[in-house]
Amino acid sequence: MKTQPPNSCNPEKWVEKYADNLFAWAYQRTGKRAIAEDLVRETFLSAMDDIKNLTADCNEKSWLYAILRDKIVGHFRQETLDLTAVEGHLAGEENYKAFKRLFFDDSGKWKKAQRPVNWFSEEENLPEDGEFMSILKMCLKLLPEKNRCIVTLRFMDERDISEICSELSISPPTFWAVLHQSKLQLRNCIEENWLND
Repeated sequence: MKTQPPNSCNPEKWVEKYADNLFAWAYQRTGKRAIAEDLVRETFLSAMDDIKNLTADCNEKSWLYAILRDKIVGHFRQETLDLTAVEGHLAGEENYKAFKRLFFDDSGKWKKAQRPVNWFSEEENLPEDGEFMSILKMCLKLLPEKNRCIVTLRFMDERDISEICSELSISPPTFWAVLHQSKLQLRNCIEENWLND
């Protein structure tokens, strides 16, 4: 016997009503078209499987976004596990040391050419600057998958550090090392593509 969804829920209209926005949201977080499409498709399939649990007072749009958020986290978790298995401890200890040498001298101080510069005056608002935002998105896409997922979960989804570590099965020191590495890579990319334009 087929379960009837709550009165306000109309699964036949989901693709028409929500697919584009769900895709845009997933694409912004994953940076890959095919993955975003797969995650949205999986979201609709999971929603159909679980529609009997949708209550009459539940907002179907919020419910679909919650399912998609879980699918994205699952994707990031799998990517992180896959990369950790390939790269070994802390994204490869030698790779990390080489990366550090790019920005810092032997005493741990910034190399003169790599020091941060002031990007804007106090009057400017970077999130409202279209050129800056498009370069930031491009730079996010250039990050390694593990780095991008940690940055996305922390800053775009504003997740707790302990929650991210738990969901991705990583230790807090690994989280902080990857986040630090990602910030340096983003800063370098932004400075090369935005400030030096």
